[in-house]
Amino acid sequence: MRYTGNTAVKNRNSTKRSARGRQFLSRGRKQALSCRRAAGEGESSIPSRDRKQVLSCRKAAGEGAGSIPSRGRKQALPCRQAGEGAGDILSRSRKQALSCRGQQVNYSGYRMMRDRNEDVMMNKYGGYVEKRLEYLEKVIKEKERCFRKSPEGSLRISRSRNRVQYYHVTEKGNSKGKYLKEKEQKLIKALAQKKYDEKILKCAIMEKNLLLRMQTIYTNNCIEDVYELLPESRRGLVTPIIMTDEQFVNNWESQPFNTNRFDEGAPVFLSEKNEKMRSKSEVILANKFLSLGIPYKYECPIICDDGSVFYPDFTGLNVRKRKVIYTEHFGKIDDDRYYEKNMRKLRIYASQGIFPGDQLCMTWETESHPLDIKYAESLLRHYYL
Repeated sequence: MRYTGNTAVKNRNSTKRSARGRQFLSRGRKQALSCRRAAGEGESSIPSRDRKQVLSCRKAAGEGAGSIPSRGRKQALPCRQAGEGAGDILSRSRKQALSCRGQQVNYSGYRMMRDRNEDVMMNKYGGYVEKRLEYLEKVIKEKERCFRKSPEGSLRISRSRNRVQYYHVTEKGNSKGKYLKEKEQKLIKALAQKKYDEKILKCAIMEKNLLLRMQTIYTNNCIEDVYELLPESRRGLVTPIIMTDEQFVNNWESQPFNTNRFDEGAPVFLSEKNEKMRSKSEVILANKFLSLGIPYKYECPIICDDGSVFYPDFTGLNVRKRKVIYTEHFGKIDDDRYYEKNMRKLRIYASQGIFPGDQLCMTWETESHPLDIKYAESLLRHYYL
């Protein structure tokens, strides 16, 4: 009778374990189904080994087997990466779609296209995506190189009596590993670094794939395109959320201003737009602005904080960035009086927050070294295009 009782207890325990196992497998099957559906597969393609399928999905994200029962949403991301459609990504929040373990994308800025074939993401997000992809590519190459040079095996860390102990695990069947002494710190750090590099590599690859997919999605689904694709008969009836480049340039050029007056008897030179200018070099620069398609104004005044007024030689517009940039030509820098006068002008620029290399382009010449036209053109291209 005692034996029979023990057998009954064992049977009951076995039944409980079986019920828990079925419950686990049911949950695992549901998770596997959701992953496969995100990848575009049917239910019939799910194999019988549900636990292994879930484990393989988790491994893609770098998670261990112990995290399978509780976290369902994290597991879906690497599985969706296997073949998720654009619509599935858009249905999630932008923050989740473009994040990888807490790394978030800055969504500031908007697209301002000058050329329809120009990279959309470079314009819309201020180059963030392209720069981020370049950075991720460097990280991936570097970590792959480090991973190849790393020692074999992994590091197991345990704590005994408030003391941390390190073990070098090299054999698959032996999870305990070989004890590492304190003098083997170099190997300990190398193994720890290897695990860190492995996680970084997986995360970088995942983020790179997501950003590449987002590039494709936003290239074909930009709200700025809605206005540009409207028939001309409808464009005049609506107000776009962002002005087109043509509208922006027309609005900027239509703003009236009073140019600096010419002294009586002063030499006058005419540009191709029939504008009066003070030197031949300024005419050359004005014609370069025109040939490059850069909107500009000649001697458009700037009113300083103290109410005083000064006149930059050229006020130009970078249409792609929608940024006003000033060009100053220094025609006689070998003349001391001229040099002192224009040094004061540079200080005025600085007092208004306008600095060379950012909003101020400068060209110059001397009596023995005339304006270098090719160099001037390269500067205009750099600042304005």
